[in-house]
This record gives sequence, structure tokens and C-alpha cells, in this order.
Amino acid sequence: MEIIFLGTGASGGTQGIGKSKRLESSVLIKEGFNILIDVTRNFLEQAKNIDKIDAILITHGHMDAIGGLGKIRKNLPIFAHRKTLKIIKKKFKKIPFKLLPVKNGQIIKLAALQITPCLVPHAKDPRFPTYAWKIKGAKTIIYASDIARLTKNFKQFCQGADLLIIDGATWKRKIYSHLRVDKDLPEFCNLGVTKIILTHIGKSIPPHEQFQKKVAKICPK
Repeated sequence: MEIIFLGTGASGGTQGIGKSKRLESSVLIKEGFNILIDVTRNFLEQAKNIDKIDAILITHGHMDAIGGLGKIRKNLPIFAHRKTLKIIKKKFKKIPFKLLPVKNGQIIKLAALQITPCLVPHAKDPRFPTYAWKIKGAKTIIYASDIARLTKNFKQFCQGADLLIIDGATWKRKIYSHLRVDKDLPEFCNLGVTKIILTHIGKSIPPHEQFQKKVAKICPK
């Protein structure tokens, strides 16, 4: 299984010295079948690192997760919450996607991969339900780029995963819709996962090398 991080920044990207000019968060997972998670407004630049896409998973209906869909011309299957698909239909009327609603906890199979969404807290507006996605193949990966807090269901959802890719939006600053790394990392470090990678890195995060050292002290995973 190969994981290509196409962007690890917050909405609008995360610029600045030491911030690596991060693009909006998206990832490509390859295991004989290529799954793209979220199609950002930076998609044209990110597409340079994509050889093919077989299916798309969408976390939620905000523009940093769906804003690049208008740049995709191929009729690909898109899996998301039904409310997210409603937003996509409204914003991208002329694009012939195959829109496939997936319920919370529903298991779908794509080639040799088993895919399951978990509803997580993120947006206050009920029009924007948000999924974390579990991709199970040779390894088990959890992708939770946008999550406000760790619920009991999400903690259970993560148990036994090889890799947790999770919201790392803020440092010493709390906002409703995202985790605060310095405060929340000790809690999700104790989840039953082997390794953790932070994504959706926001502007309050220290420069990259400083940040690496700080989080390593908090969580060896």
C-alpha cells in the first residue's frame, strides 16, 4: 500500500516560513486501485502527482474538500454522505459523476479494499456532516482530516489501525471545528493505532522542524 500526501494544509493552504507552502489537505491511496480522498481547490497542482484515480471519497461538503471537482472530467464514482452529495450536485451540475451515498458505518468493497466511514464532529452547520474514512487492505488506514473532538465511536473505529492520519489544525489555539494538537495529541496518542501522521496543518502551528520535535515529545507514535 502506498500513500501519497497531495496536500497537508488548512483551508486556503498554509503558507509561511517553515510551513512548506502546504496545499489544502488531500491524499491518494494506492493498492492496485487508486483512491483519492477529497478534491481540493489545489487539485490541478496536486494532480501532477497522480497517475490515475479509480474512486473518490469525500470527507465533507466544504470547498477545501470538494472545490476541485470541476477540474475532473472522467466519470468517476464518488462516495460520500448523502448531504455532501446534495451539495456536490448543486455546485457541479454539469459534471457527470457517479454519486454514491454511504451511510455511517456502512462497509463498501472496492477491488481488494474494504472502505468504511465514521461520522465525526466538525461543522456546526448540519448541512455539512463529516466522515472519517477507514481503508482496509494490506494495512488499515484511518483518514480524519477534519474533526473537532474525539468521540467514543471514533475511538472504537480507530482500534487496531496501522496508521491514523488526523487533524493537526491548531497549536495553543482552540477553534470549534478542529483539534488542538498540544492539548488533544496526548489523548489520541493513546488510541489503539500503530502510527500517527498529522494533516490539515494550520497557521498557528510552529515551523515544521520545531513542530516535529514538539509532537515527538508528546507522542512517540
